[in-house]
Amino acid sequence: MQDKILKAVLDEDGAVSIDWVVITAAVIGIGVASGAVVRPTVSKVAQSVGPIADQVSNTTSFGGQ
Repeated sequence: MQDKILKAVLDEDGAVSIDWVVITAAVIGIGVASGAVVRPTVSKVAQSVGPIADQVSNTTSFGGQ
């Protein structure tokens, strides 16, 4: 019985999977946190660009028409 417990404790087959889960969670957490920090500034810039973009004339012709 002790041999089975010792073997289970020393087994590292699942350690790599757990490492990937922790690393992935950290990357997602950093992404969400940085998005929360950047969002207010991006919103302000988008609101200031909107009226300027409305004034731009966008005429294109494709194929020489």
